[in-house]
Amino acid sequence: MNKTIYDFLKQFLTAYDATCVPTGSKAPSYPYLTYSYQIGEFGQETSLTVNLWYRTNSVATPDAMAKNIYDTVGMGGVVINGIWFKRGQPFCQSMTDDSDPLIKRRYINLIVERLTEEL
Repeated sequence: MNKTIYDFLKQFLTAYDATCVPTGSKAPSYPYLTYSYQIGEFGQETSLTVNLWYRTNSVATPDAMAKNIYDTVGMGGVVINGIWFKRGQPFCQSMTDDSDPLIKRRYINLIVERLTEEL
């Protein structure tokens, strides 16, 4: 399940599980995304949080990527390898970072549902 989530998200930006983001000299360059992986029961919806991280003066690029994800998931969601990705509510929120005003973060809510019993 985690591989399917990772494979889906990496089509948009370099993707990291939120618990595995490199630090120090190996810290990722902007833009990238992080996600919080959770496992739900078969047939149950589970929240999947995705954060887009950009360092820019403009909101246009991170907003465009959020819209790209919104469009890719689509109104009825998208099924990949037995996982149904759907839009959460609210879908996207703009966030700031107190440490650097150039960091533009988009907090995206997705819903995932396992359609198979396999993890």
